[in-house]
Amino acid sequence: MPYTRSHQLGRRAIAAVASAALLSTGITAVTAPQAFAVEAEASTAAVAIRYAYTYPAGDITAAVFEVTATNLAPGATLTALIDGEPVGFHAGGLNIAPTATVNEDGTYTGRVVGMAPAVAGGVQHTVTLSDGTNTVSADEQLDPQITFGSTEAPEVENTAIGTTDLAIHILNLKPGSVITRVSAGDLNLLSDGVTHTVDDSGNLTIPGLSIPNDPALIGQELSVTAKVSGSETETTFDDTATISPASPLKNTDGFAVTSKELGPGLYQVAYSAKQNALFVTRSQFFGSENPTSIYKVNADTLDIEATYTPVTADGTTGTDATKVFGLAIDDSRDILWVTNTLNNSVSAYSAVSGELLKAFPEGSVTHPRAVAVDEATGRAYVSTPTSPEESIAVFDGTTLTQINSLATPGFSGAMELRFDSEAQVLYTVGFKNGKAARISLSDGATTVYDLPGDDTPRGGGVALDTKRNHLYVANQNPSTVNVIDLADGSVISTIVTGATPLDAIYDAVSDRVFVVNRGSGTATVINPETLEITGNLDVGFYPNDLATDGKGAIYGVNKPTSGNYGTADSIFKIEPITETPAPGSSTPAGSVAGSAAGSAVGVIAILGALAAVLGSLFHLITSATLPTEITNLIPWLKK
Repeated sequence: MPYTRSHQLGRRAIAAVASAALLSTGITAVTAPQAFAVEAEASTAAVAIRYAYTYPAGDITAAVFEVTATNLAPGATLTALIDGEPVGFHAGGLNIAPTATVNEDGTYTGRVVGMAPAVAGGVQHTVTLSDGTNTVSADEQLDPQITFGSTEAPEVENTAIGTTDLAIHILNLKPGSVITRVSAGDLNLLSDGVTHTVDDSGNLTIPGLSIPNDPALIGQELSVTAKVSGSETETTFDDTATISPASPLKNTDGFAVTSKELGPGLYQVAYSAKQNALFVTRSQFFGSENPTSIYKVNADTLDIEATYTPVTADGTTGTDATKVFGLAIDDSRDILWVTNTLNNSVSAYSAVSGELLKAFPEGSVTHPRAVAVDEATGRAYVSTPTSPEESIAVFDGTTLTQINSLATPGFSGAMELRFDSEAQVLYTVGFKNGKAARISLSDGATTVYDLPGDDTPRGGGVALDTKRNHLYVANQNPSTVNVIDLADGSVISTIVTGATPLDAIYDAVSDRVFVVNRGSGTATVINPETLEITGNLDVGFYPNDLATDGKGAIYGVNKPTSGNYGTADSIFKIEPITETPAPGSSTPAGSVAGSAAGSAVGVIAILGALAAVLGSLFHLITSATLPTEITNLIPWLKK
């Protein structure tokens, strides 16, 4: 679940991605812990605060301090104060407990949780722990939560150049604080002399801000500066946002874009040619009795045909260990491979029945993300974007065992994986090392490609153009797509598509590359012959993953619920309609589905005239508009 803001990865996004379940509406009330014992003698006990963040949970707002304590009394009951007032500990799920228990080695690592507005952002707080014998304290500044969205969708980043409806939302800042700047370098988005004061709620929205339509601003960091109440100095807060490229819609009448809501928490999608079905992983971090599932979706109608419930080896459901994210299909063996990222493991399920075939042990692979399958051998390759190991994990689908890792000398932190079955080669990009890689399965040779950029690029996905031997690398940061000529390893083009390109895929039927831009909510279409953008399509907030059916249709999933916008995520389908867009084309994507249906009807009429068949049939096939009833009658059209 990829994010682009480095400070939020350290603070807010860690809570949202890795442990967002700690807080939600309906949170268990905190009861006051007993008074601390007085420290009589010096102790070697100590506590450190790794970071602190403000986190909203329904109608409440929490102040969370990630702490690590050492040399406490083993097994003792631990209590906590913030600024001398009793608070609690995150106890898993939606619960906060008044006490915690020290580990048998005398350590404790966890979250101390207080509530806003009592624990206000923008100021330093003292967190105190006591085990009844030792009392230790540490200080840490708690920042407010700041989002750079819009009035309609506060948490969906809205920082493209040319934006005129940027709204800054500030949560849990000490009342009376004054916002003096919303800036990127020397640019201040607030008018001269204009400031904004936080009221007693501690919350503030500054709407209607504009970002100049200046490409020179792309990549610069937007930040908020305030004079915190009670202080004479100004503070610039850690929550920032990167100014991104604009991604205006283009050639929307050249493609049919259809979508259907499936549910919250969608992550990846994969196509089964054997079943002509899509499989989609879904995992929620909080707010559901069934937080994870695998959907089987009809590839034509996008309707859910079956729902598989992930389980652990002992049959447990609904835990972090069962949550599924990455996904790949072995049609030869009817295996669904999924990554259990929060459990550092993978699982194999039957693609036919949804039955668990094998749940690998916790810790078998570090923070797995994506899977690629070699159906010839049955091996599943798993990426580990946060691991420093120069290797890719390997699992055997025939024996359902984990085997020796695939060494990748000089390359680590793989994100998306693309497999070229004919050449027996894996392609991938590093999450945060500014490198892409080509890995030969036959001899283990790894070729590493350095990606351009002043700052180290943060990778997302890759697409392989087998016709031209080009690799497309989607970089979440700096919001570009690099095109690598695999013949010599040179970067032959850098294409600006939109905010935070996250995944890319090449479709041989339409001979087009598709890139989803997470921050812009668009899918960019690239002509691989000219390397020009020929389409920009609205696919909804936070598109996350792409797949192709190999017949001209592109599928993807989006995740607006990860930005707390809406109650469901969607699957979408993109099908080309025309090769050449009409001049000035700007038809909204939502109105294109009717054009697709009209095209199919037109096909029937065209087939009535034999002279038109030969000229039209190729176009119909590549446009994926030829009716199924007809393709079933023509064996060479079947894939």
